[in-house]
Amino acid sequence: MKTEFVFALENAGWPAFLVDEAGTIRRSNQAAVKAFGAILEGESTLLSAIWSPANEGTAEQFLSRWERFPSATVALKFAGKGGVTTSYQTHVCSLTRNEQKHFVFQLLPQAAGAAPVNSVAAGAENRDLEAGMAHKQELD
Repeated sequence: MKTEFVFALENAGWPAFLVDEAGTIRRSNQAAVKAFGAILEGESTLLSAIWSPANEGTAEQFLSRWERFPSATVALKFAGKGGVTTSYQTHVCSLTRNEQKHFVFQLLPQAAGAAPVNSVAAGAENRDLEAGMAHKQELD
């Protein structure tokens, strides 16, 4: 992808992408491509292409509403490979460069609600999540 942005989340272990004000995904990291497929490798993919209809409103409505009432973290659903819908705790922030507004989406999988099989796995998952959150805060 050719853009003027250096995408600091390129090597993050969780899906992350940069969306312009019109709802076009301008950059995505390898974790996002792995989760959503080759559709994210182009520069003209619309956020609506991976937006789940299970969300309240369209992707465009979300961006408009988020600008009026920003929230750092919001639960969203996205359609991944094979049309499988996955829920994510989504960290959203905006940035402006050359008078153009963009949104950074970072997607962390939501807990399924089921208790982990063993405490070792739960501890590893918690450490991974904490490390991911610390990395996100560092990048912010």
